[in-house]
Amino acid sequence: MGIDLLELDDVVLSHGHLDHTWGLPEIGLPLAADTLSGFFDLRLSREPVPLTERLTFLGEIERIHDFEAREPAGTTAAEAAQGADDLLDDTALAYLSTDGLVILTGCSHAGICNITDQARGLTGEARLADILGGLHLLDPSERRLRGTIERLEALQPRKIHACHCTDLRSKLEMGRTLPLEDVGVGLRLEYEP
Repeated sequence: MGIDLLELDDVVLSHGHLDHTWGLPEIGLPLAADTLSGFFDLRLSREPVPLTERLTFLGEIERIHDFEAREPAGTTAAEAAQGADDLLDDTALAYLSTDGLVILTGCSHAGICNITDQARGLTGEARLADILGGLHLLDPSERRLRGTIERLEALQPRKIHACHCTDLRSKLEMGRTLPLEDVGVGLRLEYEP
């Protein structure tokens, strides 16, 4: 794609699952926080952090919708002794464009409606230009899928680019009433500041 990853200024992680962090060692970034902090300005935050005038790290997502994110995301053998993975560190980014908010997610373990509402509350912007990323709708319950669709319909996003962690059934259901757009490797989206 012609992108030199060594030219990055910042790396923002949505959460710590390996399918979102395994690429870091390939560009020379170790995963351990104590090692990273020796080379980089490492900022770990549960609170929202403004990254630029228009881009906000949302911090830990408040879980307000009862149809979303109440069950653990799973466990690994190592985690089994510690309990279920509730993934409270799940987060996203909000970019304030001329047309409204662009929500950038990793997986949306906290729920895309919870994420969207937090972004709207933090920025004071109600309009949604786009939702881009994983929606964590993998074989969701009918209640979760219906609740998500109904909430998104009420929010009236201009576009939705559903990616990682969103199954075909969910995309088909969403596409009936929501402005779902196609995604793929190499897709380039631009938003006016």
